[in-house]
Amino acid sequence: LMVSPLVSPSSSATSTKETIHTEELASIEVRNGSGRSGMAKAVAEKLVNVGFRVLPPGDASTNISTTILVKSAGREFPQAIEKLKELLRAGVGELPQGEASTTADILVIIGANEAP
Repeated sequence: LMVSPLVSPSSSATSTKETIHTEELASIEVRNGSGRSGMAKAVAEKLVNVGFRVLPPGDASTNISTTILVKSAGREFPQAIEKLKELLRAGVGELPQGEASTTADILVIIGANEAP
């Protein structure tokens, strides 16, 4: 009987750790659609600092007003999406027309609303 309570907390702690780790496995690509130079790099660094795996940043093909998160088809990272929504004040959207697709799990396109 004494062993059982000891096993439960460690196993739940392990699953919590795995859940956090899964969130960090999502690859993120950041593109600048804000019209302000350096925004993709700044946001990419911010995401790396909180534990995301970020691909080299780049530029979006067009500027947008509001930062959006675009999920790659067939890949679900709900915790990563929630954390990105909170950090970037962004919503989930569709890939803008004319924008190249991404090999990342989640594409972040920085809009003009992102603070410098």
